[in-house]
Amino acid sequence: FSSKNDYIIIPHHSYSTSDLLLIKGKKKGIGISATTMFRNFNLPNLEIFNQYNCISDYSYCTCKKERNDIRNGIIIYEINLTDSYSCIKLIHSAVSYNEYINI
Repeated sequence: FSSKNDYIIIPHHSYSTSDLLLIKGKKKGIGISATTMFRNFNLPNLEIFNQYNCISDYSYCTCKKERNDIRNGIIIYEINLTDSYSCIKLIHSAVSYNEYINI
């Protein structure tokens, strides 16, 4: 954590203990944060997901709780080191943080 992190997968589907990594991330910031849906335990935790979003340039989740799609989406972070190019691709039901919270 000596510099800004390009990409962090939020631990434990953004369960309440996922905030431990926030302490380190707040110091330098995060380029992209991502979490996965876990409907059986009503995760991600929106409060935790929001905290990660506040220190990230972009945040994503594999699905919205309200969707009836039984499979999670896929978040692809593609990097071309030769051309210094990167992009995010959201497949199936994956959504950005803004889409996630706008119910």
